[in-house]
Amino acid sequence: MIDGIRSKSVATFADIIQNHPDCIKGNTIIKNGETIHEYKCDALTFTVQGNKVRMNGSIHKYFNDGHNNNDFIRGQLIEALNDLWIRFRINPYCTKINSLEIGLNLYYVPKKFINAIIEYKDKPVRITNNDFLYSESEHNNKSRYYLKAYDKDGMLRIEVHFSRMADINKNGIKYLSDLTTPENYKLLGEMLLNYYDNYLMYDDSLRIEKIKPKELLFLTEGKNPIYWRKERDKNMENYKKHRKRFKKLSQQYGQDSIKKEVRKLLEDSLRLSNVSDKSFPELTKCLELNQCFPNQKFPRINTIDEATEKGNNTLGK
Repeated sequence: MIDGIRSKSVATFADIIQNHPDCIKGNTIIKNGETIHEYKCDALTFTVQGNKVRMNGSIHKYFNDGHNNNDFIRGQLIEALNDLWIRFRINPYCTKINSLEIGLNLYYVPKKFINAIIEYKDKPVRITNNDFLYSESEHNNKSRYYLKAYDKDGMLRIEVHFSRMADINKNGIKYLSDLTTPENYKLLGEMLLNYYDNYLMYDDSLRIEKIKPKELLFLTEGKNPIYWRKERDKNMENYKKHRKRFKKLSQQYGQDSIKKEVRKLLEDSLRLSNVSDKSFPELTKCLELNQCFPNQKFPRINTIDEATEKGNNTLGK
């Protein structure tokens, strides 16, 4: 479910990454007079700037050895974080998140769903069909999040990408460890559903029997995104009233069936993805070590097996 996690300040040591046998050194750049080194390891990229380490990439792909074609359930996330702790000493209890994607792959025809989208909230949806069918909606001008729907190997992928963490942080989710509790995992799923509900959609494949001519005309006009763009430009209050009426009539005559079908699939997948009997065998240790504080002595690890060498290192802030 969770993909594309990036941490602003990974709670590990720069020398662990720089000396790790599995990390391949990449580019070196100079930014604002400081040297930044890049290291690649599997699906992750680490950038080291002094004592600061930043991790970029997908923990989902890291867990799957390079692909994210399945749902990333909570138990798998816990396993991945355990592995990152053992392998790199990345402490999830003090590793902040500054970008996050929540999404699910559904057994539903992508074209059927995307063709039914009219708009998102009060904004048009960008739809492309170059390499694959894809739609994207921007929440606002500040781009706090994007809601995406696209064809992923024949499956429908529904995904929300948070480019800013305000909506996540206000719910008490700031660190990697916050993603692992059943309560927070459920909360993230509910956020995805709430964003999904803002779609305005219409199933044009269904015929409507016994409908008033005025209502049929209104629904026929309303299934065209251009109609709503003109309504917004003319009068925002009238636009809101008409949009509310359109949704009501769509529900009344069953033209919201596609939206309902996909929402049910999302609910079922979210429920299954939160089931886990996994514990924190290794993460419990890193919590006890309180490694978020600088200048703390603890085992320095640069392989999967623990080394006996200890060092006094400074964490990146």
